[in-house]
Amino acid sequence: MIKSDRLLEALSMCKKIFRFDKTKKFKLMRDYNKEKADLTLSLDVIYHLIEDNVFNSHMERLFLSSNRFVIIYSSNKDEQNKIQLPHVKHRKFTKWIDKNISGWKLMQYIPNKYSNTDDINEGTFSNFYIYEKAL
Repeated sequence: MIKSDRLLEALSMCKKIFRFDKTKKFKLMRDYNKEKADLTLSLDVIYHLIEDNVFNSHMERLFLSSNRFVIIYSSNKDEQNKIQLPHVKHRKFTKWIDKNISGWKLMQYIPNKYSNTDDINEGTFSNFYIYEKAL
């Protein structure tokens, strides 16, 4: 099964599981039409966005799509690891938010209890960052 088939299968499963819950919608990004929600999430995504324009688009969409909260689970550093996979690029996204997104405040930082620094085989380099829109 190719990657897009797995994605469509996962989407179908979510739609089936939550078919009676009208508060949830599942769709592909290509079908996104500037809808908004109270919460948007970016979980283990940011450090996989190698291209700057893709990163910028993701961050803008993440905040523009939320009415109230944004939760990010990612690394938050500009330094790259000594040994790093080619599909990973760490970014100090909090600096990007401060420079490019207004009206949002970092309300809580939650360090991951399984964090690591350089070992890609042990733990994680991601932590939780919870933003709230200023009233």
